[in-house]
Amino acid sequence: MRRMPSTRLGLIGGVLAPPTVVLAFLIGLAQHPELDPATDTISKLSARGISDPWAMSTGFALYGLLIIGFAYGLRSVTNRRHDPARIALAVHGALMIGTAIFRDDLAKWGWTTFIGALHDITGGMAFTALLFAMVLTAWAAAPEETRQRRFGFAYAGLFLAVGLGFLATPRWYPGYSERAFAIVGIAWVQWITVSALVRSRQQHPHSREPIQ
Repeated sequence: MRRMPSTRLGLIGGVLAPPTVVLAFLIGLAQHPELDPATDTISKLSARGISDPWAMSTGFALYGLLIIGFAYGLRSVTNRRHDPARIALAVHGALMIGTAIFRDDLAKWGWTTFIGALHDITGGMAFTALLFAMVLTAWAAAPEETRQRRFGFAYAGLFLAVGLGFLATPRWYPGYSERAFAIVGIAWVQWITVSALVRSRQQHPHSREPIQ
């Protein structure tokens, strides 16, 4: 039986990454109903000073690892070893692992501490890398894929607008805008995963043999 190439196997990371981090978020919410969704960011579920921070921390780390695997798997679709969009996506995954390592601080002014600031910087860089991945993916679309390219650029614009809205939200009321920003981001990951799987199937129409 034919073995599925490891690059194509990496595409599964894109399937698993969004539900993994969403599940971690829901578990964290169940563990900490005292957190206010309007005033507390997602990172507070893994912050220093909170009990049982490991669900969200693990979710961030697993999401990052799965995204790195997905970026590797996209090579089987793009057929380019050095693809800027894949690199930006892998950087996004690595930085999300960084947010799990450099945890937020639960204190009121926790973002002013060294680790708290490092967490915010790492998170900001992670979503900047994701924005670059969106733009570069749209840019790399084939000339005949005009509709896909336009949608890609429009979606990147939406992601940027929601992100700027989150940054413009006062520090004491960022919860809902951050959640919207995160949802738009992981929805793109899910969309690009479906597109990659469809394209992979078209490129390898006879690879239906079970994986050994």
